[in-house]
Amino acid sequence: MSGTPHITSETLARAILTKAIGEPDSLAYGLIQGAGSGIFVLALIVAPITSSLPQWLYEAIQQYAALSLAQHNAQFQDDTQQRYNDNRPQLTHTKQLKALHEEIQAYCNHTQQTKYHARQCTADALLDKALIIGCAQWGKTIHQQGLTRWHQIREQWRAQLAQLPLHNIDQLQTQLTCNGTYWILGPDSMLWPHQWDDLSLHTDAVAPLCIWGLGDAHTLSACAKPIALVGSRYASPAGIRITQQLALHAARLGHTVVSGGAMGIDAAAHAACIQARHERSTGQDEAQAGRTLAIIAGGLNHRGPVRNRPLFEQIVQAHGALISEMAPEEIPRPHRFLLRNRLIAAYASTVIIVQAQARSGALNTATWAADLARPVLAVPGDIQEGHHTGCHELVYQGKATLLPYPQALDDWLHEAHAPMLSSTAQQRVQSAILKLLDTAGTTSISMTTLLNTLQPSFSKHDILAALGLLEIDQRIERTMQGSIRSVARTTSRTSTTLPTETAVTSAHHTLLHNKPVLPSKPELPNQSALPSQAGLPIQATLPNQQLELQIDTL
Repeated sequence: MSGTPHITSETLARAILTKAIGEPDSLAYGLIQGAGSGIFVLALIVAPITSSLPQWLYEAIQQYAALSLAQHNAQFQDDTQQRYNDNRPQLTHTKQLKALHEEIQAYCNHTQQTKYHARQCTADALLDKALIIGCAQWGKTIHQQGLTRWHQIREQWRAQLAQLPLHNIDQLQTQLTCNGTYWILGPDSMLWPHQWDDLSLHTDAVAPLCIWGLGDAHTLSACAKPIALVGSRYASPAGIRITQQLALHAARLGHTVVSGGAMGIDAAAHAACIQARHERSTGQDEAQAGRTLAIIAGGLNHRGPVRNRPLFEQIVQAHGALISEMAPEEIPRPHRFLLRNRLIAAYASTVIIVQAQARSGALNTATWAADLARPVLAVPGDIQEGHHTGCHELVYQGKATLLPYPQALDDWLHEAHAPMLSSTAQQRVQSAILKLLDTAGTTSISMTTLLNTLQPSFSKHDILAALGLLEIDQRIERTMQGSIRSVARTTSRTSTTLPTETAVTSAHHTLLHNKPVLPSKPELPNQSALPSQAGLPIQATLPNQQLELQIDTL
């Protein structure tokens, strides 16, 4: 498969946890926040159900812990310098995380010599501590009643994990990727879209632990400000036509278009992007056309509807991608479509609604978009037709900006660009990166230094795209400190799954702090007036104040 990232130990651990849990879960997110790594969380959960830790997991912990000491020391120094700038909570968290890492490593080093009962009690206590620290970092609280409910859920996870071949890493990867059919990507990859981080920053939802994908993984980072096009499954010919016009225009300018892979509006948006690529196949560079991304509600083995299977194949052939946050065998239950909508809204910079009834999934996507401060545009239609009611209500109540004609979309798109660099330009940026690594005088350089050095000559988007390509080619890797180093400089690289690349900070994280400013003429949607998110499963959301309320209702 083209554009296929390899699986790091951190990503593998997150994929195993996701498979055991079944779907997005705030508890898993809080645990990883507190422990600092999915590797640590997995080790603490599986230790009591195995006679010894799997060898790959034990080695990953040792490497992670060795690298984390330098990370914690560096973070502690940075936090100390900023402690007078309202940064004391972060300083406390750094101390707690360092102490917890040391406890976990000591526990894992002696787990084989510890009796079963003592081993389980220690693991459970460390998990409780990680959850409490993670929830505090997230701005949530948990009390004894919530912990009691968490203990019941923990044992359910262990029962699921006991069914996996945890000691055979090759069999694990084969099972998780369906014999290599799909790739798996985690937040430690430079291709990871960190705009999903906004979910935990601005809403009570959580970002995916990892994602499964089919197609070209570069699609995820091919555009700095993708657009989403969603709407009715039973669209009229006029709705299909306007969707095709909007998606085709955006794709011709190199922008990524994301949708849900459903019939109607979704399918029209994906097909138009493929058409834009085909237009350039006769004499022009087809790589200059924008990509399309379909986010599936269930696992990729159940991608649907069946009627759209040929379209999905065309998306992959056109260097787009299909992704899901759930393991391949998970079926698309009704509430999972609403869960999926949050990923569409968070991934996009602007959400466009075309033909939506008064109650529809498209309006749920609009709700998520407003919570995330993404602009919502609504396409108007005949006021006597029911499938325009939702769009008209959004505009009437001030929840969306009306899109008066197709060309008005230009006010919301950033500058035209190629989703991937031309081969010549690509080689030029990659060469500059590798030369900088060779002449840095140390084994790695920070992302800030790399961007500051190269940005006078290249754009940030081109640098990040080149870093993603170099990572997939395994010519560079990211350290625990978030720095970049050449693989050629690494003294040992025993396995592609060992956590030399497990830092969850990514090159794209800088986009969270340096987002391009959206056009200011239209106003952002009114968040308070948006329809509710009724129907979302409690596992994916947290109440604003007390975490134990979420746990007690699971």
